[in-house]
Amino acid sequence: MKQGKWPDNFILELLPVSESSLEQELESYFAECLPDKLPDLVLVDNPVDASPYSLELLEKLASIAEANIVPLAISLRPEFFHVESKEEIDNLPYLPNYIQEPFYATL
Repeated sequence: MKQGKWPDNFILELLPVSESSLEQELESYFAECLPDKLPDLVLVDNPVDASPYSLELLEKLASIAEANIVPLAISLRPEFFHVESKEEIDNLPYLPNYIQEPFYATL
């Protein structure tokens, strides 16, 4: 596979924030960005699990990214899938088989 080169206008910005201030800092960052200076990707180094706090944070971060039309990448802990290790994730059923069920069509 041939590797491409970085775009000439590629800029990497690191925002050191704590988990408790992540949402506020991200909102402030986007509020200060000029429309032509929006990032191409938001990468959050804060894995989420299935706890109510993590799910709420994930929803807020996704909402901020969606409002700014910027993709969001965040890692998910095995607990997000209600398993205890990464190896168990392979044993989970194929998700599209479940979301095609009538129950999900009515949500």
